[in-house]
Amino acid sequence: MEKRVNTIVVEKDMEIKVISYEDLIVDRLNAFKWWKDSNSFIWAKVLYKAKEEIGEEIDINYLKKEQ
Repeated sequence: MEKRVNTIVVEKDMEIKVISYEDLIVDRLNAFKWWKDSNSFIWAKVLYKAKEEIGEEIDINYLKKEQ
């Protein structure tokens, strides 16, 4: 599971760990599906597009597996 964690350097000696784009997308899609939160669907699309914009491929197989 560690490979799905991203490290963000905030300052020279400070970094934080965050879950992957794919995990965030899955989370938002679940909120849309189970709680009918339409904003979550919008955020899932934004996250998908953001990952594409930084030149990284979305792990479609992981998204399908986790849905």
